Amino acid sequence: MNEYRKAVWRHTDSVTVLNQPIRMEVALLHSGMNILLFGGDAPHIGSVAVLSPTGEMNIHTFPGHRDDVICRTWAEALQATEWKPAVISVGIHYEKIDRQGIQTVLDAADTLLSRLLEELMVYGKSSQKKKTVGY
Repeated sequence: MNEYRKAVWRHTDSVTVLNQPIRMEVALLHSGMNILLFGGDAPHIGSVAVLSPTGEMNIHTFPGHRDDVICRTWAEALQATEWKPAVISVGIHYEKIDRQGIQTVLDAADTLLSRLLEELMVYGKSSQKKKTVGY
């Protein structure tokens, strides 16, 4: 298999919020990281952040979506790390959610982000860092 078709490291995690999962899928590649965060009643792509190797951030939010709040939080957290370039795609939707439910979703996203940053610290210190896992 071509070396460029392999991820260096993969990580998935999820939390359940309002009886629906919010899922995180991460692929650390040879040059960069791809993060997909989605869930709720209607998973989708609502906002995408791109971090350059130097940390420059660009965020695009599709009309009618508010996923940029979570997307920006994640991009800013990664901006301060060595894990760039990165693409973060967020799409979480719950029907008829109230303010308390929105806060619960935001808290869950923060939990997943904290878990990811912890896993990346462990991976970064790992002696198996160069081992590759095929797609």
